[in-house]
Amino acid sequence: MQRDKRPAIMLWAVVACAACFAGINFLITKKDLRGSRSASVPVYGEMTGNYAFTGQDGQTFQTNSMLGSTWLVNFFFTSCHGPCPLMTSQIATVMAKVPDLKVLSLTTDPETDTVQVLKSYSEKFKADSSRWTMARGEEKTLQQFGQDVLKLPVGEVPDAHSARIVLIDKMGQIRGWYDSQEAGVVAKLSSDLNAVR
Repeated sequence: MQRDKRPAIMLWAVVACAACFAGINFLITKKDLRGSRSASVPVYGEMTGNYAFTGQDGQTFQTNSMLGSTWLVNFFFTSCHGPCPLMTSQIATVMAKVPDLKVLSLTTDPETDTVQVLKSYSEKFKADSSRWTMARGEEKTLQQFGQDVLKLPVGEVPDAHSARIVLIDKMGQIRGWYDSQEAGVVAKLSSDLNAVR
C-alpha cells in the first residue's frame, strides 16, 4: 500500500514559508533598527556649494566629492601648540576604529602651511592620504566654507578657529559638532558614527 505524500509535502511547504517570513521579518527589523539609530543623531543642515582646496599630496580636493562617504571635518594649523595636536590625535584614534571613515582637515594658516608642511604634518600622525586629506586654501574660501556651510567660526588669524569636529554623513548632511576639548568626545563621536554609517 503506497503512503500518501501530500501531508509531508504540505508540512515542508509550511516550514519553508515560515522560514521565509522569519527572514523577511529579520531584514525589516534590522533596517528599522538601523533607521532608528540614525534618527537618534539629528540632521542639522547639509553641505552646499562646492569649494576647492589643495591637499598634502598637491592634489585638488573638491567638497562635492565628499558625497557617498562619511566624513569628519576640522580646522587646525600645524604650528598650533593649543588644541590642534589633541584634536588631530583624537581624529586619528576615531579613524583607527572606523575603517571607512574619511577626514578633511583644513589649515587656517595657509601662508605657513604649504603642501610640503602639510605632508610632513600628516606623516607625523601617520595619516593615510587616501582617507585623510590635510588641505590649504584661499582665506576667503576657508571662511566661507567654515562659516556658511559648517557653521563654525573661522577668523582672519590662524588661531581664530573652532576646536570642534564636524560629522557629515554619506548624504552630505551635518549630523553634529563635537568639542575636542570635552572629556569623552572620542567615545561620543565613535557612537554617533556607528549610528549614521
